Amino acid sequence: MHLTPNRYNTCHSRQTATRRTENSDQLKTRFETEAEGQGASSASRGVRPLLLAALALALVNTAGTGVVQAAPIAGKFAPPEGSVLVFAGQDNKSVGGTEKWNDGYVNNVQVPAGITHYVYFSEGWTNKFGKTFAKGSVAGLHAETEWAAGPMHLKAYVDSPLLQQCIMHVSISMEGNCEDQVADGSFDHLIGEFVRFIGDHPNRLFFIRIGYEFDGSWNGYDPENFKKAFR
Repeated sequence: MHLTPNRYNTCHSRQTATRRTENSDQLKTRFETEAEGQGASSASRGVRPLLLAALALALVNTAGTGVVQAAPIAGKFAPPEGSVLVFAGQDNKSVGGTEKWNDGYVNNVQVPAGITHYVYFSEGWTNKFGKTFAKGSVAGLHAETEWAAGPMHLKAYVDSPLLQQCIMHVSISMEGNCEDQVADGSFDHLIGEFVRFIGDHPNRLFFIRIGYEFDGSWNGYDPENFKKAFR
């Protein structure tokens, strides 16, 4: 299969817009019917029919797209109007597109706009699956690691010729109460390694998600130390 990388592999939402228009038309008709009925039975009060008529008129004015229109989203990384950015994840085997892992989403569907990935600032910690994170480096960054959630290797994505246009969405975990070591400076070498990696790829776009799922009980973060680590 021949796949062409695209800066914005997007998913159009015309079907959703059509459904919203249909729903709005139904709602508009219902309010118009109510307005007529209430106008006949509530002439003495007079106010409610006028309010319902005004509401029906407002629905007519906003029913062109099926919803009340918000300001368009604009920005350097915003997709074309009417489209969304499609991201694939969340391990190298499932995503594919690299030399070692080449039978995933990328190889069987398309090259996505972005890829979700996870790295760990958790050196020396052993998780509940018996996986121990090596000391001295950010797990899942320069070398492949596996912590019972599929193989993780960010550099493999970045080095892949097929994925050069992909946005990298990188989540940083401090699981194992390692937010304490980040907060007190013990893991500054991991922060330095990660920052240098990003700096070594100035032409790549990275979205950084620090301490993802921070409010999840499964992570067990200490609130005060997490705030210090985040800063």
